[in-house]
Amino acid sequence: MFDSKMTNYNIVDATPYKKDPLKELSIACKKEGIKLGVYYSVDRDWHHPDAQANYLKESNFWDYPDENKKDFNNYLDNYAIPQITELLTNYGEISIFIFDDIGKKTVKQNQRIIDLIHKYQPGCIINSRLGEWEHFYYGDYRQMGDNQVSNRDNSFGWESSGTIGKSFGYNKYDTVWQSSKDLIRKLVDIVSNGGNYRLNIGPDAEGLILEKAQMRLLDIGKWMKVNSESIYGTQSAKLWQPKWGRITSKGNKQYLHVFDIPANKRIVVNDFTEKVVRVYMLADRGKKPLSFEQSYLGLTVNLPDKFANPADEYDIVIVVETE
Repeated sequence: MFDSKMTNYNIVDATPYKKDPLKELSIACKKEGIKLGVYYSVDRDWHHPDAQANYLKESNFWDYPDENKKDFNNYLDNYAIPQITELLTNYGEISIFIFDDIGKKTVKQNQRIIDLIHKYQPGCIINSRLGEWEHFYYGDYRQMGDNQVSNRDNSFGWESSGTIGKSFGYNKYDTVWQSSKDLIRKLVDIVSNGGNYRLNIGPDAEGLILEKAQMRLLDIGKWMKVNSESIYGTQSAKLWQPKWGRITSKGNKQYLHVFDIPANKRIVVNDFTEKVVRVYMLADRGKKPLSFEQSYLGLTVNLPDKFANPADEYDIVIVVETE
């Protein structure tokens, strides 16, 4: 999907499009101030004779030569690493390099790739799928499985790669879509456990985002316009995540994300020991403080009878300011 000089099996030489979409993206991202990242499956190439083959051999979908006769080092040294170099040097600043598949590279080969990235793009972040699954420390953060969410703060950076429908990319047969509520709550769940949410969207052949995806992205945007303070720059709270929702933290503020409103309209946060000075709804920016009680057992916040903000149907955010 880029203009590689290592093979003519690329979008410029082998298709009627004849243009480099990555070059166009790099220009557009620079113009709009958006960070550009690339995805590269370093271990597998369905076209190269020495690359790793389809591991589902029983499918017989491709006619592969004998795996034992392949020269993987030749593929890596003379094809994959030169292509990585092309990506690092031909498209301006690359902010993140996402690898996929664990492959059969050695420790030295993995380190060689990391050193190459640091040489040409010292500020580039690298995900963990460069090496074996247990060796996630090869990268700068841990890449979870597709649509997989860690249920706790692991004390290191991690990321969940999610989809709006069932498929990554565009699939016209995809008819199962996550709701806006599910996507927003998944975002909050991930951030509350110290992670980052990379949500995939797939344009169709005309470059259009499907209407169902647009609707959900617009809903996320409306919610974020009101509540982004409780997401950006936050970290997981040093509290147990409650049954009624999730908690994020930043400075002297704890953000209570209420998914399910208790029947008595009272939000209980156990073991909240810091001195509370003010509690309010993030949507009204503190114009109407909420009443609360605090004891050695924790904190209880009294919710209002009505909520004016339309985004509250997904997640009501309450700010607790402490000394």
